[in-house]
Amino acid sequence: MKTSFVVPVHNTNYMLLRICVNSILHILNGKHELVLIDDASDREETLHFLERCSTMPGYNIKIIRNSENCGVCYSLNKVIQSSTGDLIAPVDHDDLIDPGGVSFALPVSSLLQESLVIYR
Repeated sequence: MKTSFVVPVHNTNYMLLRICVNSILHILNGKHELVLIDDASDREETLHFLERCSTMPGYNIKIIRNSENCGVCYSLNKVIQSSTGDLIAPVDHDDLIDPGGVSFALPVSSLLQESLVIYR
């Protein structure tokens, strides 16, 4: 099953966003994707990092941009509609994803064929 890790972003501190994205990149393989939704950021370091993400070779990364700040709920709904995964994993811009937790949750979720939410 393909998982879409979706991350809403708005003027996020570069280091927090980098830690979050790197923790997801360690999980990505050919069948998962990372989708970052920029909610009209105007912070230069955030925009620069998103640009770098959009050109990373070897990873399935999408950047979606809102033309104006619409808020996290609107952004998550928008990004979910454009995601291609069978499962959606919403991730806050300051989260650190544990590969062990994901390797546990994905098989369980596919066995249950239901929504599964795990927070630690």
